[in-house]
Amino acid sequence: MGTGLLLILLLAAVISGGLGAFVCWRWRLLAQLRRGSEIIKTPCGPVEFVRVGTGPVILQVHGGATGCDQTLALSWNMQEAGFTVLTPSRPGYLRTPLATGPTPQEAADAMSSLLDVLAIEKVGVLGTSGGGPTALQFALRHPRRIWALVLQSAVSQRYLEPRRSTHSLLGRVVFSKTGKWLVDFGGWAFYLLACLWPSALVRWFFNASEDLERDKAKQRRAYVRRHPAQVAFFRRLAASGLPLSVRRTGLWNDLHQYAHLPVYPLEQITCPTLVLHGCADGNVPFAHAEFVAHTVPHAELRAIKDCGHLIWVGPDAEQTREEVLAFLRRHSHL
Repeated sequence: MGTGLLLILLLAAVISGGLGAFVCWRWRLLAQLRRGSEIIKTPCGPVEFVRVGTGPVILQVHGGATGCDQTLALSWNMQEAGFTVLTPSRPGYLRTPLATGPTPQEAADAMSSLLDVLAIEKVGVLGTSGGGPTALQFALRHPRRIWALVLQSAVSQRYLEPRRSTHSLLGRVVFSKTGKWLVDFGGWAFYLLACLWPSALVRWFFNASEDLERDKAKQRRAYVRRHPAQVAFFRRLAASGLPLSVRRTGLWNDLHQYAHLPVYPLEQITCPTLVLHGCADGNVPFAHAEFVAHTVPHAELRAIKDCGHLIWVGPDAEQTREEVLAFLRRHSHL
């Protein structure tokens, strides 16, 4: 047998083994997603959700390209601080069909219907990033069901995904328009690189979502790398968006809806409101936070200096968490 043929057979074996590993990885993730969540039929349609913890209920409205599996990554571990965290998959994400509520208004009504079925009367609402419009519509449309609203890095008005996000290395995977197997293969490759090269994972996420001066960006990355718990956060965040193919319907719907978002009458929101936003957010501009803070009566604004979209990491992260928990504890007994 010639050397050339041996090399071809070796390459074929490597490719075959790699494809087999990818298929097993994808199958395992999908099985974990099914085991880790529930689906309930509501008058608006099926809604998938995860519920953890005990105590006053926090309805967490997740961001884009994720789903109910993002619960623990971005909820400040509220389930360990005396709260129940209830996270539905928004319509179009994972196992909640888009037909359940394609607009933020309809999605908010679906969340209210979920609470009806679960016999939950009132909740605090935590709206994250692309979950902002649904959280705001819940506060507007169901004011008697909400005792407090927290928005973190949240969309609040007309929004177009910035080039920084769509054309970054991470964005080229997330926003790819290839078939589901190819986009999941890209996600798998990204996952492997993240496991082998965590410092690069931190840099990719920051490059896609932060608008800091070069020196400050370097300092922020260095701070995260010195803290293993914060590096672990990035790994959880990356894992919570995979596989990508079962989230793309929701993502493309979000981009369509938010490009045509009307001006919401936020002056009609009556519940206590806390707005958290990084001043250097390169994904959702800080103007979105200012709009809410200046329009919602008595809203509190926590502007985080030298911080971008990912407010859950960096020198101010622990203080931010304590402020969120104190705010929720203060209003959960109203």
